[in-house]
Amino acid sequence: MARTTAGTLPSLRLHKKTGQAVVTLTNPRGSRRDYYLGKPGEDTKQRYQQLLGAWIAAGNEFPSQEASSEPDLPLTIRELTVRFERWAEEYYRRSDGTPTGEHLSIKRACDLLNARFGDLHHSAFGPGKLIELQEGLTRMRHHVERDDLGRERPGTGKTMSRCYINSVIRRIKQLFKWAEAQELVAPSTYHRL
Repeated sequence: MARTTAGTLPSLRLHKKTGQAVVTLTNPRGSRRDYYLGKPGEDTKQRYQQLLGAWIAAGNEFPSQEASSEPDLPLTIRELTVRFERWAEEYYRRSDGTPTGEHLSIKRACDLLNARFGDLHHSAFGPGKLIELQEGLTRMRHHVERDDLGRERPGTGKTMSRCYINSVIRRIKQLFKWAEAQELVAPSTYHRL
């Protein structure tokens, strides 16, 4: 039976941020991939066993998307952003191991995307939704002061600069480019955006 480097089968665990069961598989070349199996329940163990069976049958190669069950693919924008943020936090590090500021910029861009489209299925996010997000960001204001009744004080609040909005849109495109490279979204998704 196929084993991990520690000699045990990959364990099923809870991903706290999404509340889903997740298992990490490793191929013979050392690459790792997380498979999300949905909310914990009776059918989670069955999907876990099916996934392990396909992984073992393929000689520890990652199961193809057709062989894996649907729940291991992120279904929503929010689930994609969680995985992208985790990757960015590890990737954007200096040679001494300290994090750069880029992963924080990516997190802010993902937060803005999730605020508007977090529960949307990733396949429904196309060029029209990207333009809708961009236009929404141009109207968004921050640092708004309010009076005792909660009303906005005139002359307070700032809009986002064009440069900042463009950087947010660029990072969102980067999210879909990364997801396409990880085979989490359909090919040509990035090209459409």
